[in-house]
Amino acid sequence: RDDNALSNLETIQSAVEHTPLSSNSVDLIVCLQAFHWFDAVRAIREFHRLLTKPNGVAVVAWNDRDLEVAWLQELESIIERYNPQYDRTMKLAEHVVQNGTLFEQSGHFKVDCVKQYPNPVKDMTKDSMLDLLWTYSYVRNASMGNNKRTAKMFQEEVKELLIRHHGED
Repeated sequence: RDDNALSNLETIQSAVEHTPLSSNSVDLIVCLQAFHWFDAVRAIREFHRLLTKPNGVAVVAWNDRDLEVAWLQELESIIERYNPQYDRTMKLAEHVVQNGTLFEQSGHFKVDCVKQYPNPVKDMTKDSMLDLLWTYSYVRNASMGNNKRTAKMFQEEVKELLIRHHGED
């Protein structure tokens, strides 16, 4: 590993919709698992301001669950019950960026591709599924993640759901 490889890396703390970075100063913006937290129209405008013209690239991606699947609908209901601030539609790519058309409608971006890849969980165990759930910010929120009793109740409810739909293991 080259310890000097990142020596010129500079970080900032800023709202994505209005950064202190100079216009036309960024070649690549990568936004993974976060765009649903932004004001989409303002963030797209800021991406355009920051990116070098004409070849700057913005990549926006995240994992979505298929809400047509019955047990995932039940899981979403459990999450919404334990986190009243969560809404299952708030992070769906189709909803947030309208399958890319929101970028194109801004007049600043051409969407090269919108891809969906299956992300099956059928090979996961109950424990690995629970471990994955605890990585989601909307599961590890203040009302649940810091309250051991509530977290245990959530975990037990999810385990029951998984057993009901997928068996013991």
